[in-house]
Amino acid sequence: MPSQEPKMSVLLTGATGFVGTHIYAKLVSRGLDVVCATRDPEAADKRFPNRRWVGLDLADRISLHNAMSQVDRGIYLAHSMADDGDYLTRERHHAETFRGVAVRENLERIVYLGGMRRRGRFSGHL
Repeated sequence: MPSQEPKMSVLLTGATGFVGTHIYAKLVSRGLDVVCATRDPEAADKRFPNRRWVGLDLADRISLHNAMSQVDRGIYLAHSMADDGDYLTRERHHAETFRGVAVRENLERIVYLGGMRRRGRFSGHL
């Protein structure tokens, strides 16, 4: 009997958000092992039971290493919408930290979604 290849695993940040909740189903339907990342795995599990959750805070390198050590690839959908006057700097720092940890953990690929717009001005976080 031939050995079965392990499923490709993907870390999905922003898994409780609008885009993340829709992407999750597509990833699973394609046979991927999806690890959903959130700051509060217990609350996320109540909202979306039967998903694999891992605690992740983009400001905490240890939680990034722990989450990324479980996967082959990452999808970055997490964005801070807090308007504390310095979110642009924080957004850049989080994305660069994510990339740096992904390189150290040998992730094969990262997909980053910054934002989409049809018309009008970009908001500051895009």
